[in-house]
Amino acid sequence: MPVAVALLYTLRAGEQGRFVSLLILAGAFFCMTADVLLELVFLAGVAAFALGHVCFLTAYIHLAPVCLMTIILFLLLLTVMLLLHGKFLPNFGSQAIYLVGYGALLSFMTAMAFTVAVQSEGPAGKLMAAGGICFYISDNILGFRILHEKNNRLSGAILLALYYSAVYLIAAGLWFLP
Repeated sequence: MPVAVALLYTLRAGEQGRFVSLLILAGAFFCMTADVLLELVFLAGVAAFALGHVCFLTAYIHLAPVCLMTIILFLLLLTVMLLLHGKFLPNFGSQAIYLVGYGALLSFMTAMAFTVAVQSEGPAGKLMAAGGICFYISDNILGFRILHEKNNRLSGAILLALYYSAVYLIAAGLWFLP
């Protein structure tokens, strides 16, 4: 559904918003692909999600410049993530660097979504920031479930609700771009 929403908004986007819309569409597509890949080859799914976050991040950077607030928020989000999950990193050996890199990318994407919300007028940035928050929370729930080997229906339902909300909110923000 979010891919269809992003495609619809991309088709109606004016010249100014077309590039950002294409980036959001690509990001939504990578996230949809990641859903399948996570079940087949976990790291391939993580890589697809990372590509989606790169697309979202690039779109945000086109909407608002990186500023001091972005950097402070990025460091705060990454620190929280490392405090929550850092003690498990040695268990992953040489693959731990990929997890830290993904956490940094997710934290920076979320920080940039906030930056867009603060620096832009209208609901587009607010929707995108809400999507960034949902992504950040859902990925931390996923990390908790994997690292603590706690899979229950409630956390799974919350994770999926947050994840699908994240992609939808980011795509829906396109409607309000010029």
